[in-house]
Amino acid sequence: MISGIDLVGFVGALLILLAFWLVTRKVVHPESFSYLSLNLLGALLLGVETYRRASYAALSLNIIWALVALYGIFLARKRKEAKLRR
Repeated sequence: MISGIDLVGFVGALLILLAFWLVTRKVVHPESFSYLSLNLLGALLLGVETYRRASYAALSLNIIWALVALYGIFLARKRKEAKLRR
């Protein structure tokens, strides 16, 4: 039987893979809020799982992944606000 923490990790991995698949299929744009949010949530869920397993190298990767996604969301918001001001 799969443990709860395993399920959290699997869901996180699936969200990141879904984001990648959607970009590859040109369903979403790589700078879109939906793509960046899927990556952020996926990285956070995987981060929880890797922290619980004391897998600190993987945890570091997921923290950086989440920070990059947050930065992308910040930039997307700035672009949207600038566009609305025009």
